Amino acid sequence: ADMPMIRPHVEQWHGQAKLVIDDIQFADVWGEVVTSWERAKYPAFADLLTEALETAKQKGSAPTVPKHVGYDEPDVELAYRLLFWLTFYEKDFFISCRALGSRLGIDHKKAWRILRMFEADGVIVCRKRGRRPKASRYEWIGKVTPSKRA
Repeated sequence: ADMPMIRPHVEQWHGQAKLVIDDIQFADVWGEVVTSWERAKYPAFADLLTEALETAKQKGSAPTVPKHVGYDEPDVELAYRLLFWLTFYEKDFFISCRALGSRLGIDHKKAWRILRMFEADGVIVCRKRGRRPKASRYEWIGKVTPSKRA
């Protein structure tokens, strides 16, 4: 939504909240909303990983895994599409091996190996390595190195 659409809602909220926040002026509230709105990257309470996974599970979900790369396991194919869909909101995305493993129903160690394999093959690039409890930040490149066995 754009600011002219949001302002009436903020005005209404401020009017109702006036009994509780009587010393806070509308200009202060509106200024805070405008600044925060510009900085927001995702919709409030969005579960981007679940949304990306649901999209990735759909039949015919793009991108299809290139046949020549040797990613023949269903878990790997689904992870490939899931990481692609995480880029819907921005070019870089963050994910941990534990989060990927739990969403795919696999061990986090296997999820870690999948992420490392994707890095080695040029599918993703790690922009910032995470340490528990922080996830690593990746960028989707989408290039893949051909498999010699395919």
